[in-house]
Amino acid sequence: MTSNRAIVALALLLPLLAACEQRTETILTGHPIRGHDVAKLAIGRSTSDDVERLFGEPDERGGDGSLTYRATAVRRTGHSVVGWAMADAAEVVGQRSATFRFEGGVLSRICRERS
Repeated sequence: MTSNRAIVALALLLPLLAACEQRTETILTGHPIRGHDVAKLAIGRSTSDDVERLFGEPDERGGDGSLTYRATAVRRTGHSVVGWAMADAAEVVGQRSATFRFEGGVLSRICRERS
């Protein structure tokens, strides 16, 4: 009788186990600088005000007038069983920065780094 109950319990649990879903996404927190936004700037014409209008307050202002923005890449993994969310895990998987440099009051170059 006990083995029949075990078989029935297993048969009922199998669809739940099959319905377990894992989702993973990587998001950028902080100040992500996206290429389509950088394309709105022009070397030799854009000013620091233009950069701040586009990206907001920088994370760092250099003594030379440069503006640095930083973002953190975070990978989040979560599980759900039949639509019920289970605990998520988050892991930092990288850092990104963009530094906008100016000469004579206009944008002279953009330095981007990833780690």
